[in-house]
Amino acid sequence: MQDFDPARLEILQIITAEGWLAKHRDGNGRLFLTPVSCWALARDPDTASTGVMGLGHAASEPHGRPGHWGFLENLPGFEGYGYDPERAREPHLADEAFANPYYR
Repeated sequence: MQDFDPARLEILQIITAEGWLAKHRDGNGRLFLTPVSCWALARDPDTASTGVMGLGHAASEPHGRPGHWGFLENLPGFEGYGYDPERAREPHLADEAFANPYYR
């Protein structure tokens, strides 16, 4: 779901997202990994379009205090998702191996 207003979305269903991470870069190009708490099936009431989106707490720094709860696609520099149960325990900086879009 692109160009969405998260305040208007209706969450229809959620399921756990154990082992999944959102990948995003800060203004300096550093890659961060933020654990996805759950997947949400969301619907835009204006267009009736639906999509699955990650929800979680986003930290502004590695091992930092979570900054907000919400749709992780809204993180600045959001690049996508990856699966890595070893790293999905807490937010942290990532090495570039995880930045590879084919890493799953």
